[in-house]
Amino acid sequence: MPAHNAERTLGAAVESVRAQTFADWELVIVDDGSTDATGEIARAFAARDDRVRVVSQANMGCGPARGVAVAHARASLLCRLDADDLYLPEYLATMQRFIEAHPGFDIYACNGWRVEAGGHRSLYHRGARFSRVLSLSLDDMLRESMIFTTAVFSRRAFDLAGGMRADVYCEDYDFWVRAMNAGARHVYCPAPLALYRDSGTQMTADVIRMHECQLRVLHDVVASGRLTPAQVAIAARSSRLLVANVRFRRWALRTLGPARADRVFRLAHRTAWLIRPYRLRRR
Repeated sequence: MPAHNAERTLGAAVESVRAQTFADWELVIVDDGSTDATGEIARAFAARDDRVRVVSQANMGCGPARGVAVAHARASLLCRLDADDLYLPEYLATMQRFIEAHPGFDIYACNGWRVEAGGHRSLYHRGARFSRVLSLSLDDMLRESMIFTTAVFSRRAFDLAGGMRADVYCEDYDFWVRAMNAGARHVYCPAPLALYRDSGTQMTADVIRMHECQLRVLHDVVASGRLTPAQVAIAARSSRLLVANVRFRRWALRTLGPARADRVFRLAHRTAWLIRPYRLRRR
């Protein structure tokens, strides 16, 4: 768990781990150069629960902080949890059973709930395709970032990807794509097991920066030389749609202003390809 200036949300996130029905876990919290009470809160948990460990460092960003957590963790399978999200109580127990039933994969993902500031919940993955067990391919990931944040990954996947890159904004998408491009295999559990709190302040709220990072990820994976010609074509199409998305958003912000543009983006989010370009693809 990377944590930077997370004093408002860290306690609930840690308590969601401590509330797990599966008790044999360790939690490595990386206090990533926080200037608020994040470090003190984390160390207070560690003082009363020896399954919690804290590593403090100068601010390096989410990707490097998660890599530090991996380096300090002792298990062969690693579970992601951000300091502003929550596991549901059955997360670890359900994922353990799922992993035992589906051996040999490197990335074990689940479904989850997106929770808006007012408390409204909606499923992250919806539709018939995500109501059953499935495996996403690299082709899928070149079309869209489709892995819910609280995924489990193996040390093999971490090594295949070469760890977390330090200078990448959407470090999770970058990691999944590089790992799968190097041979990591994914499988998905349809149970919704975690809460992603959509506060409007997390990294994914900066959609333009996120899409610019996704463009970089696609450029870099093409440059790896490992993609097939068909995969290069998928990446090129996704890149064109992302460029159109970024241009439209910049135009809307200049023309309408932030508040009105945000209302337009939210209204069109689920239906217009220009706002969420990948959704044009039929499931």
